[in-house]
Amino acid sequence: MVEEKDGEKMGLIKYILKRILQMIPTLLAIIIFNFFLIHIGGDPVYILAGDDATPEFMEAMRERYGLDKPLNEQLFTYLSLVCRGDLGRSWRWNEPVIKIITLRLSNTLLIVFSSQLLAITIGIILGVYSAKKYPSLIETVISSISLIMYSIPLFWFGLILLIVFGFYLRWFPSGGMMSIM
Repeated sequence: MVEEKDGEKMGLIKYILKRILQMIPTLLAIIIFNFFLIHIGGDPVYILAGDDATPEFMEAMRERYGLDKPLNEQLFTYLSLVCRGDLGRSWRWNEPVIKIITLRLSNTLLIVFSSQLLAITIGIILGVYSAKKYPSLIETVISSISLIMYSIPLFWFGLILLIVFGFYLRWFPSGGMMSIM
């Protein structure tokens, strides 16, 4: 009995380690893809500086951000900075990106946990009610709606909810989170 539990624990630990090791190349591929996506979208300096910028200003910006170096050198520099936790500075807010992420993390977690709590609560209530009414029209309707809701892409459904409840009904703010303090 004890040996079985130890074997299960070791199997779980191996599984978790295997998944973490699989995460590393996936994360690396995403980072590299994002790096090249920025460069495919056009010259980052031109996009930032705009049409009115002088060639001297654009060259100075390229030098400042290391965009005058070969692409493989830029990628190596980018990867080494990301591995050290340095995500750079936001061009829009002129602040460290990690600071911007951490400032917004609490609001993101609030939304994630409250939505999960709401979804789990509604799911359990409807599941129990549907099971009690099996077989009936109510159970079929609840099961059908659940299947449809599960099949809808979340980003699309989120936009629809934002438009309906934020824009048309004005029940919730659609322009960002507001402080009540």
